Amino acid sequence: MQVIKKMLTDNGVPAGAILYVAMEHLFLKLAGLDRIIETWKELDPKAYAQRFIFIDEIQCAKDWETWVKRTVDFSKENRIVFTGSALPITNTSTESGVGRWHTCAMHTLSFYEYMKIRKSDEVAIPPIQSLSELFTLSQAELSRIGAVSESLKGHFYEYLLRGGVPQTALVSDIAWAQQLMREDIIDKIVKRDMTAFFGVRHVIDLESIFLFICMHYGTLIDMKTLCENLEIKRPTAQSYIEILEAAHLVTRLKPFGYGKDILRGKSKLYLNDASIAPAVLLKGKNILSDQQALGQCVETTLCKHLTKHMGAKKFLVSYWRSGKNHEVDFIASDGNRSIPFEVQYREQHTEKKDFLGLAEFFKEKNPDHGYIITKNSSDIGLTPWSKCIKIPAHLFCWWIGQNEISQFEIWDCLLYPLTGQQYYAVYVHLPIESLSNNPHSFRWRDSLRVGRKAHFNVPPWADTAFSSAYSGQN
Repeated sequence: MQVIKKMLTDNGVPAGAILYVAMEHLFLKLAGLDRIIETWKELDPKAYAQRFIFIDEIQCAKDWETWVKRTVDFSKENRIVFTGSALPITNTSTESGVGRWHTCAMHTLSFYEYMKIRKSDEVAIPPIQSLSELFTLSQAELSRIGAVSESLKGHFYEYLLRGGVPQTALVSDIAWAQQLMREDIIDKIVKRDMTAFFGVRHVIDLESIFLFICMHYGTLIDMKTLCENLEIKRPTAQSYIEILEAAHLVTRLKPFGYGKDILRGKSKLYLNDASIAPAVLLKGKNILSDQQALGQCVETTLCKHLTKHMGAKKFLVSYWRSGKNHEVDFIASDGNRSIPFEVQYREQHTEKKDFLGLAEFFKEKNPDHGYIITKNSSDIGLTPWSKCIKIPAHLFCWWIGQNEISQFEIWDCLLYPLTGQQYYAVYVHLPIESLSNNPHSFRWRDSLRVGRKAHFNVPPWADTAFSSAYSGQN
């Protein structure tokens, strides 16, 4: 909606040339896309050089892929932006969309974004361009930053309970926020969307698997144990886990390595938001007093931040386990280098004996450096026994989110075809603060980097939007 507003107010696009459709409405589903477009043109028959069509929940439309392909090929004046659930769009589509549309993944709020839309008090933490910059700081500087970050800790705990969905993040009461999360996850996604769009026939089995993951997330999943406990056949269980993963409820981490290391190894399953398990299992604030459960929530949040942040940099996130069954929680690798991340979220300050897995990884893989995620703000600094630096979890997540914003990773590049192989780009930037006024506008943003402007034939109004935002005016 913010994109449409900017087109109307700043770029002079006529209101009649813009159409917004929420396809989840029953009458619109029955009418179909062709009839909707015909009615729009009947109401405003004026000939526009370009018409802009925004369609939300496009998976609710029948044969939407064919419609988009036909419209792109034969109605050159139309420019289309559509959103919808990930699995129907990317997995069940009969049309590949190659050369016709560009798919962008959307993520829940990072801790930094959460703080921004909550309009929390500013914290004087210096920004960094890369985590590797921390190795150049003195212990005194790191200790000072750690002390300043202590004020973030309470907000971080609330973030774990409220979650990264703008609607729940803005709710003042945590119990109400978790109820909204339960309704969205269980009632809407698992029960409604899975049956309506994904063809799930045994919803009870799917719910059982999802609850099993909520109780055992962040651990190695033994499919044999899962199937025996839930009395579900292995192919069915694997299929349902893939659906949960494609629906962005679950993230699967494979073991670090190549070939048989991956094929033979077990995967770890994480929930895509730390607030899901406390909300679904009705734990509420009690999770903060359960050190094991709190550690699982923090590890899940770190998994989300790492897969989002490192994924944008073309890194693959996995886990590593040695022959002695010593483990490193996360490994980010781009094929040329590997960066280990170990989570030690506990009251006591970390010592060398706590990192047997990390020590073995350094000995075997010899990475340039690594990171240890701690609990206390004072547990920060370089370790004397390896090329690692300790960072409190709340500060780590703050820096990751802040770095994404400063590097324009919340910019989106939507490609629209003109003629032949010529494309132009519409650059979309949504200020985080504006989400507090319209949390539903979150559906229009994502966390992908924009390509170089010179690569595209950019129309004047899009070029103006890009230039003003790039210079920091928006």
